[in-house]
Amino acid sequence: QILMRDHDVILRVLACLEALLDESERDGRVPQEEAAKLLEFVQTFADSCHHMKEEDTLFPALEARGFPSGRGPLVIMREEHDAGRTAVGAMSSALEAASAGDEGELARFLKQGRYFVELLREHIGKENEILFPMAAGFLDAEADTVLLESYAKAEKGFEPGTHARMLTSAEELCARFEIDAEAALAAARASGCAGGCS
Repeated sequence: QILMRDHDVILRVLACLEALLDESERDGRVPQEEAAKLLEFVQTFADSCHHMKEEDTLFPALEARGFPSGRGPLVIMREEHDAGRTAVGAMSSALEAASAGDEGELARFLKQGRYFVELLREHIGKENEILFPMAAGFLDAEADTVLLESYAKAEKGFEPGTHARMLTSAEELCARFEIDAEAALAAARASGCAGGCS
C-alpha cells in the first residue's frame, strides 16, 4: 500500500511531464524551471526514494523467501528502473540547450521524455497488478514489519523534509499543468495500463 501510494503521486507527475512535453513541442523550447523541478522529483522521489525501497528492501525480501531472482518479474523491474534512469539522464543533459530552443536537443528531450512516460506508466501497471499481488503470497506479518521499518529508515536517509518537499513540488506541478488524480489515471488508461500490463 505504501508503494502504491507512491505510484499514485508518480502517475500524477507523469501526466505533468506529458503536458510539459506537449507544451515544449508547441513552443519550440522547454520551460526550464518547470522541467528542472520535474526532473528533481523523478530523480529524488520516484528513483532515489521509491525505487530504492523496492530494490534495496522489497525485492531482496521476496528473493529470500523463494521468489525467482534470476528470471521473471524482479529482473524485468530492475531492468526497467535502469532504463528509466538512462532516459532521465538524457533529459537532464539536454535540458539547458533544449530550453534555449536548440532543435536537436529539444528533439532529444522530447523523445526521451515520451519514452520515459510510457515506460513508467507500464512499469507501474505491472507492479500494481502483477508483482505486488504475487508478492503478497510470499510475505508474512513478520516480513511486513521488517519492510515497514526499512521503508521508514530509507525515508530518514534523506535530508529532513525531503519527502514533504517532493509532495509539495508534485502539487505545484499539477497546479501549473492543471493535472488532477483522475486525469493522471485517465492518461494511464490511455497508455493501456488501467488494469495492469502483461
